[in-house]
Amino acid sequence: MTDNEPSDSELNQDFEKCQKGRIQQAELPFDEGFQNGSYQTGDATEDDIPDLEVEEDTSYRRSTSSTQSSVSDGVHPLGSVQTREIRGTWVVILAQLQKVGVQCIVDLFELHPFVREHFKEILIQYGKLDPENDNALQNLLENHAKLVMNIVHELVVNIDNLDNLSERLQKLGLFHVRNAVPERYLDIMGPIFCNAVRPILLKNNIWSSEVEESWMEFFKVLTTAMKKSYESVQNVKAQLELSPTQKCVIVATWHSIFLKHMNFMGKQLFVDLFKVEPNILKYFDAFRDVGLTNLLQSRSFQNHGVRIMNLVKFAVENLDNPEKLQDHMLILGRLHVKKGIESKYLDLMGPTFCQAIRPMVMAEGQWSIDIEAAWIQLFKILNQMMKVAYEEKEVIGVFPSPRQIGLILESWGDIEDGLDEIGMESFKKLFASHSDIQAYFPSMKKLSSTDLDMSREIKEHSVRVMGLVRLYVENIYDIEKITPKIEQLGKSHFQRGIKSEYIDVMGPVFCNTIRPLLIKKDLWSLELEEVWLTLFKKISETMKKGYPREKRKSSKFLKQFKAH
Repeated sequence: MTDNEPSDSELNQDFEKCQKGRIQQAELPFDEGFQNGSYQTGDATEDDIPDLEVEEDTSYRRSTSSTQSSVSDGVHPLGSVQTREIRGTWVVILAQLQKVGVQCIVDLFELHPFVREHFKEILIQYGKLDPENDNALQNLLENHAKLVMNIVHELVVNIDNLDNLSERLQKLGLFHVRNAVPERYLDIMGPIFCNAVRPILLKNNIWSSEVEESWMEFFKVLTTAMKKSYESVQNVKAQLELSPTQKCVIVATWHSIFLKHMNFMGKQLFVDLFKVEPNILKYFDAFRDVGLTNLLQSRSFQNHGVRIMNLVKFAVENLDNPEKLQDHMLILGRLHVKKGIESKYLDLMGPTFCQAIRPMVMAEGQWSIDIEAAWIQLFKILNQMMKVAYEEKEVIGVFPSPRQIGLILESWGDIEDGLDEIGMESFKKLFASHSDIQAYFPSMKKLSSTDLDMSREIKEHSVRVMGLVRLYVENIYDIEKITPKIEQLGKSHFQRGIKSEYIDVMGPVFCNTIRPLLIKKDLWSLELEEVWLTLFKKISETMKKGYPREKRKSSKFLKQFKAH
């Protein structure tokens, strides 16, 4: 959290304002779930948890004040940029919280008619209601929407303390298990939430594809905790483990030497790492351009060193809690995969750490080969846990990977069969929820959504856009072949006065449109949706090359909160 972000108390004050006049809910465990016709929630506790962050980016700050330090003593599963985007946009979402909650439930039921009936049965079972009383059912649905948003709010407020909510989220997952909610349906809430808040954020000039990706990652954390209730407890892979002696050595040297030198060690570790492998520096946008000689003066570099040592501290404190450690390292691994960091670089951390600590241990007269061996083994285990994320999906290099191509082509047949209708529906949704975008289409500017001329104009434009999607898929094995044509399309958009950031919106709207079709065909998964979002993101990035460099914008939010 930065010095200028909204504090938890400020977020709670906004939430209390938003909740005035609404039904006050008392605490009840998640697995009980429902009582006397309304769902109940309670308050969360606050403790630090590990910050599994890869880089610091101070490109924007909120204008509100906070007394908290810019570098947390703990660590959490989301990056600092993602955390700030979530906190910053949540303040805006709070003002329309009930509307967002209801929209999420409505969209969920439209996607899954079965879910509505199943949900109705659950409410009747717990609330003992007359199934024919539509008004009572509607009130219960609205209360459930409030519950969902209350949970999201609680997670946002405790975004630096998510680990303390994991048990409650698992109970919530257990409630879903007991009521036969399919596990994969949990993944749908992230996209549905993003679709509900996108018009609000666009209207307030703070939407961007990066913001939407941050919220998607946020919901992954939520659903990952809930999904633990769907599966029996699995033992951590035991190929690598620490002996009791090695654990004692690690704990003893950590408390007697390293704990009091955390700041120095964090900086020295990365100075040594960049000297050994300078190519790693390219992954750190916040300080990669300052040069090795000036690294120590970089505030972002210093903060990153602190966070890494907080991670080591967390690992030491959880040597006997491998499941907790594995959960965090898996999330950190996913973050590395998403940033395109090659797994081979993870193997450098152990030897580099030992190189950084060696002079310090020798100065204390405690160095031995057994001490280094214990720390090397610990880093091997941490790397093993992180590399599970690389095994989940093929390591992401240049898009598209063979697996991504397979997912696109597997779903493309059903999408292409209804492409004209999908295009029309996508643009109707685009103009309905983002009416300001319609202003960039001169021929449609004065037309209402019911005009026949509007339908004709939408159809003509949607056919062109869907034609571009078809062209991209047909050339999926040789994207470079069509790159000039896509750049030229971007140039024509610039000449027509269309802001480049609006190009980013099409991907999420398209995915929202095809989701019901893919669900009906039993093809939908969060991974598939992310692949299609990436495809549109690549199209968007290529089109923006047709804009003058100073006009290539992707994040109004980042610009709005840029630090001075």
